[in-house]
Amino acid sequence: MLRRDELKRELERLEIEIGELIEKAEEAKMERDELNERVREISAIIREKRRVLKENIEKARKTREELRNIRKKLSEMRIKRRSLILEVKKLKKSRSELVKRKRYYTLISNMKNINEDKLRSKVEFLKWKYQTTTLSPYEEKVILRRVERLERKLKYLENIHKIDEELEKIQRIINTKHKELERIDQKCSELQERVSELEETLKLHNDNISVLRRELDDIYKGKEMLKCRADERHKEFIELMNKLKLLKRKAEDLKFLLKAYEKSEKIAKEREKKKKIAEEIYLRYVKGEKVSLDELKLLIELGMI
Repeated sequence: MLRRDELKRELERLEIEIGELIEKAEEAKMERDELNERVREISAIIREKRRVLKENIEKARKTREELRNIRKKLSEMRIKRRSLILEVKKLKKSRSELVKRKRYYTLISNMKNINEDKLRSKVEFLKWKYQTTTLSPYEEKVILRRVERLERKLKYLENIHKIDEELEKIQRIINTKHKELERIDQKCSELQERVSELEETLKLHNDNISVLRRELDDIYKGKEMLKCRADERHKEFIELMNKLKLLKRKAEDLKFLLKAYEKSEKIAKEREKKKKIAEEIYLRYVKGEKVSLDELKLLIELGMI
């Protein structure tokens, strides 16, 4: 069994170790709390970054959707443009054929400078003369041939007029188609410009998304590292507290033993003191001197009589 001095030294050693453990535990707890606070701050940064990332993803989605719709419109406009160009080519081809026909009628009729009204008047006059004048067979034949020739010319003129009307109609349609093509070209130019703007905007959103994702990845890694360190410090804190608990219990046991030791010594000293007093009383008792009742009880308690 340890002596009193040894118990005191062991207790002092334990108290020093307990103090050191408390300091280490407080240090571990403080660092753990600081790390957890930094983790919470980083979590707030992550939430904000995720919010901004979500906004950019949504903006990119809407931009892609608008870009897809505009490209579809642009494709439709270009298809319509090609169709109009084909229609204009067909119309021009028809116009060219009509011009050839008009040139043909003009050429065979030799009527570049003919006055149609005079020609009709001449035909009417010849018909009237034929009907109202007595003519020889030869004269009738000559008038009829002239009427036939003039009416043929009038027929050519009618064809030329019809061709002119058709040419005018075709030209109006061509002009309308050209205006429509100009409108489509303007619209295609506007749509293409918008496509370029949206592609640039989409690239910007995608770049932002890539940057934010990289930043979030780095922040997540940093957060995990801090969290691991915080968990390690927490584990260390728990281990120190458990060890501290054991040491405190051991210190309490030593304090209890020391008190018991001190109490035992005190009792022994008191007993020794009583024994000396009893020996004095016993000498008086043996000599036949008078002793008090309490003194007699003491002698009996110590088994001296």
